[in-house]
Amino acid sequence: MTDLQAQVDESVARLRTARTDLQGIEAKSAAGGLPRSVVESVSAFANGGGGLVLLGLDEANGFAAVEVDAAKVAADLASACSDQLEPPVRPEIDIVTVDGMTVVAALVDELP
Repeated sequence: MTDLQAQVDESVARLRTARTDLQGIEAKSAAGGLPRSVVESVSAFANGGGGLVLLGLDEANGFAAVEVDAAKVAADLASACSDQLEPPVRPEIDIVTVDGMTVVAALVDELP
């Protein structure tokens, strides 16, 4: 298992500097629950070079952390990756903090 919190801290700083999603790092608000488009992002990372998905950051607001039900979003993401993708993708999913708020981080490895 990686030190996901340190990777998230570095990634959020890069996103805020660039003011946009970057290759290998994608952020989604997830304020209303698991975004439908997240499965596509996970699939793209799994079929590409891998990447980091951050759920609970609002790109339109400078990648500020937003309130999310992190435990539910994390569980829903794990289920979606297992049930909606073929072959199933099993990213490393953890709940981390950004600006004192919980964010769901999913580290997606490239599929062989």
